[in-house]
Amino acid sequence: MQENKRKPDTRASKLFIFVVSLLGLCVFARSVYVVAFSPFNLQWLLLSMVTLLVVSRTDIHIPKIPSTVTLDDTFIYISVLLYGVQPSIALAGLNAIICSLNYPNKRRVVPFNAAVMSLSVYASSTLVTQVFGSPGQMDLGRLILAAETLALVHYVLNSGMVSVVGALRNGRNVLQTWHESFLWTSVSYFAGAVAACLVVKLIAVISFYAFIIAVPILAITYLTYKNYLDKVSVSITHAEAMADLHLRTIEALAVAIDAKDEVTHDHVHRVQIYTTGLARLFGLSDPEVEALRAGALLHDIGKLAVPDYILNKPDKLSAAEYEKMKVHTIVGAEILSRVGFPYPVVPVVRHHHERWDGRGYPDGLAGQQIPITARILSVVDCFDAVREDRQYRKAMTRASFPRSSARVRGRDTTAKERSTRREGAGAEQAGGRRPTTRPAAIDIRAYPERPP
Repeated sequence: MQENKRKPDTRASKLFIFVVSLLGLCVFARSVYVVAFSPFNLQWLLLSMVTLLVVSRTDIHIPKIPSTVTLDDTFIYISVLLYGVQPSIALAGLNAIICSLNYPNKRRVVPFNAAVMSLSVYASSTLVTQVFGSPGQMDLGRLILAAETLALVHYVLNSGMVSVVGALRNGRNVLQTWHESFLWTSVSYFAGAVAACLVVKLIAVISFYAFIIAVPILAITYLTYKNYLDKVSVSITHAEAMADLHLRTIEALAVAIDAKDEVTHDHVHRVQIYTTGLARLFGLSDPEVEALRAGALLHDIGKLAVPDYILNKPDKLSAAEYEKMKVHTIVGAEILSRVGFPYPVVPVVRHHHERWDGRGYPDGLAGQQIPITARILSVVDCFDAVREDRQYRKAMTRASFPRSSARVRGRDTTAKERSTRREGAGAEQAGGRRPTTRPAAIDIRAYPERPP
């Protein structure tokens, strides 16, 4: 597991990298010193040579995750169980150095990765040695428990320190960074611990050189796993290509909507930009963001069922015409319900003309009965629409929009809502940081289609 460069380091991430590198390299240097002046151990040297020259080159890249899975942790666990703390720290540090030499920013990555491995192996192996004692006197069950404890502590510390750097660098939550980048790599740690136990017991029954037998077994396991992940990667690539085709189809429909409604050219594209930005600002989940991305493009698809003379009428609509216009939300929802989106697009389209006071359409929802995605789209749809010149009115200025929306909104905006909006605005000015809580409500400005 290695630390990769994503964005320029912040002051906090630089400080953390410096502290971890300093402490870890001190631990590594002490271990190298102890091993250098200890009695020569040919078996540990052979194990180290196999680890550094063969096993360290067998890394597997997990699709869509910026980390790798390797077999070298298994041999480090074998070293801990057979030879103790200090030789294992030296082996782990040297292995991290070799694995990091291919990185373009090796002057920073090499010392950090060596330090992280040294610290995590030092802490995990020391704990296991103190709690479980020498593995020579353990039965297989106790040995597996000791090895799994070793793997757990090593995994938490190793992935945790790298996640802290990523979180500090990208301004994100540490747990979220860890979950996205390192959660699935836990399998290799715990499976490697079981494999290490089997090898140690095999060595105890036969001889040290029996560990050579484990190398082809682990190689077969590695090749099988790598082949599986290669197939997963191909499937993901195919899925992404289909998703891209899906998105282009949606955009083509959006262009058709723009072409039918002569007064709203490029409206849906601007709405998409605004809605996805607000969704991220308010910390919505990925499915909700994707629903808004598609819903923003297709929220007026139901206008395909509205006669052109109503859409492009230069005067205000009659009561009958307005009723026909209102149908576009229901028609749009029915059209999209047949598509089978993997995220909730239909509620966005159906409810984007609801109002906070319950006087919207088509279902007369009020307050937080309205999906938050539809609330966001309602605000953005209104904002972009009133900022355009129409045949029946002039465009509204940006400064006059809040006053107008306040008159339409009335007195139903809660204090918590206003606080959330101020929090979001302040976060945007501070550099795009998201608020820590979801908004209780977002203003529902009534934007009727030229009611009579």
